[in-house]
Amino acid sequence: MQLDPLKLSPDAVVLWFTFPDEITDDRLTESYASLLSPDEVRRCGRFVFARHRRDYIIARAVVRTVLGRCTGVDPRWIEFEVNAYGRPEMRRTEQVLPVRFNLSHTDGLIMFGVALDLDIGVDVEAVDRAGDFLEISERYFAPEENEALHALAPEARNRRFMELWTLKESFMKACGLGFSMPLESFSFQLDADRAPRLRLSGPGASPARWSHRLLRPTPRHQAALTLGSDSGLSPNIVIRQLTPLVSERDLELRGE
Repeated sequence: MQLDPLKLSPDAVVLWFTFPDEITDDRLTESYASLLSPDEVRRCGRFVFARHRRDYIIARAVVRTVLGRCTGVDPRWIEFEVNAYGRPEMRRTEQVLPVRFNLSHTDGLIMFGVALDLDIGVDVEAVDRAGDFLEISERYFAPEENEALHALAPEARNRRFMELWTLKESFMKACGLGFSMPLESFSFQLDADRAPRLRLSGPGASPARWSHRLLRPTPRHQAALTLGSDSGLSPNIVIRQLTPLVSERDLELRGE
């Protein structure tokens, strides 16, 4: 099944969430694998475990089928290029719209965001993963973020850490700099009654061009979206659940 073409408007951002564990039809996974480029096939073969290979195939199918619907390009023939920091973009031709996109995936969930002429970054994490989050925050986060974490009750720290982590990673991805951007060079302030606020200093810093949103796709997942624009438009965010080549539907998430 081929889903309908998608026309993006300058003020629209579409987020897709895909649950790979719900895709159990081997024939469907084979259809996804047929969309991959030779390089993606090689990358897939490097995964040791079958589950990780399957999740990679599904994630690439999400990227290719969605971008194909946005641009009219056959998903099998979409080509990518990366910037100096590894952020992928569609290879530009006269026929391809200036579509921006970003992908994130974690155990049990794939998140993919698409926009037109907007800088976009997404991140999703499983909140039940193990780790010494205070040690990580003390080593890498900005001092004010670390202080805010220490001020919380122990049972609230893991959730707040994941909120900060996903915001920080989505922002670095939207900037196109990835982890070349020091985590302590910017910070987020989180208040219950307002959107996350970015604190950014240094030459050329412009926190006002960025907007941020926290999302909870499932009880065990934390996600964040960062958008950058100089136009002053207020983006209209559409959230969908997607099974590539099969179906999609509106998805209501808990947002913060």
